[in-house]
Amino acid sequence: MPSNVTIILEGQDLKVKGPLGELSRIYPREVKVERENSGTLKVSKAVDTRKANQMHGLFRYATILILLYLLSCCDYVYVVKCIPDLTW
Repeated sequence: MPSNVTIILEGQDLKVKGPLGELSRIYPREVKVERENSGTLKVSKAVDTRKANQMHGLFRYATILILLYLLSCCDYVYVVKCIPDLTW
C-alpha cells in the first residue's frame, strides 16, 4: 500500500484512511477478510454456501471501491495490479 494509506483490520471491521478521508466496512460472517504479509487485503468465503458466494463477490468489489476512492488522487494502477482477475 502507498505510504499515505492506513489500513486497520480488527476482526471483521475494516477501516481505511487515505488522502481523501476515511471509510469503514463491517464484513458479514460469511466473508473472511485478512491482511497478507505483503500488505494486500484478501477477501474470501468463510463457508461454502450460496449466500457466502454472493457476499464474497459483493464485499470483494466493495473493498476495491473503497481503495479506489481513497486513492483517487494517487495511483489507480496500484490497486488493479493487486487484483489480477479484476476486469473492467
